[in-house]
Amino acid sequence: MATFIFVHGTFAKSAEWPLLRNALIEASHTRGQEARFPPITWTGKNTIAAREAAAIKISDAVLSARSIGRDEKIFLIGHSHGGSAIAYFLKNHEAAAVVDGCAFLSTPFVAIRPRTNAVGLILLTVFVALNVAGISRVILAHFGYPSLGFTIAVVGILAIVLSARKLRTQDRRTLVVKETIKQQTADVPQGQYLFVRCSGDEAAAALSAVQFLAWLGVKISKVLGRIVRPFSSSSVLIVGIFSCLATLVISSSVQIGLVMLSNIRRDAGICGFLHIISEVFSTDFLGVLVILFLTLGLPCIVLSFLGMSLGVFLTQAVASWAFGWTRLSTGLLVELAIEPVPFGEHPLVHIDWTEGRGLEGIVHSWTYEHPVAVQRVRNWVEASLIAPPENRPPSLSVG
Repeated sequence: MATFIFVHGTFAKSAEWPLLRNALIEASHTRGQEARFPPITWTGKNTIAAREAAAIKISDAVLSARSIGRDEKIFLIGHSHGGSAIAYFLKNHEAAAVVDGCAFLSTPFVAIRPRTNAVGLILLTVFVALNVAGISRVILAHFGYPSLGFTIAVVGILAIVLSARKLRTQDRRTLVVKETIKQQTADVPQGQYLFVRCSGDEAAAALSAVQFLAWLGVKISKVLGRIVRPFSSSSVLIVGIFSCLATLVISSSVQIGLVMLSNIRRDAGICGFLHIISEVFSTDFLGVLVILFLTLGLPCIVLSFLGMSLGVFLTQAVASWAFGWTRLSTGLLVELAIEPVPFGEHPLVHIDWTEGRGLEGIVHSWTYEHPVAVQRVRNWVEASLIAPPENRPPSLSVG
């Protein structure tokens, strides 16, 4: 007898898949086996807890199927994040040893590694916020508006010191990162696997955007490595002093620039300033403009670059949290890569989407109803049922 355990993905609340079910029944009968389909239900949420709970249910179903007899053939077939739940099961449960094969349909696999300058980036976030508060105070005060900038600056400095004290603990940071890396799915153990994906997969496109942000974050982090070097000091005092001095210099330069602007054309406002720029090559104001750039433009450019860079990291952190791979609080501590298959050498069936015209729903769901995908899974099951266990390779490729 052959047992097939279907694990649905995020949006589908069941795994009926009639076309695939019928194909597997026929494949089992071809090899003289009866097919059974014990149901597996889980929330389908993109959270670590949901996938871990689903992995426990999968383990119970596998053990129940194994109790029927030692010759029982057990196959797991997961769609989308249902495949991620299967990956959790393969990594963390002893019952995985009795599974004969796993098919992953449109399943993304995530690799996670520590970010080298994570602490500096977190402190840089506070640093940028502190400088923005300082500049806001200068601008508001220049135009006669009251500001709480000083209070915000004090709170910001305190936040930097407290953050540095908490995040500087190497053991704590290492523990958090290790726990996060355990949630990756690209390190499943070797086994008999099949991977199926269709062109035009919407989920793959969304994850590719996350992948681009992750790549961009790696590139930017190399540039920021030198900027945040003082934040990497083991001394909390050095971190605090550097933050205060940098904030003071940037805020003061902006204040000087604003004073110069108001004195150039006191009554003309921005129009007068633009007039000066238009005459820069025919007047003697070039030196003034250089000073203005150094005092007003350059600090804003630096802060804008830092702000955009942090925006990339924060977007990646939010995206990885939204897809359920990391907690929001640890998104800045790690780097992610989203791949179509796990580490190692595995068979991947790429379905041509032009062959699926007439299918309803999103392309992401075609892998359990597309005729070519269904036939590939059936061929894989038939080959697995006929192959003796001792002769089965770690990954069985089918044509």
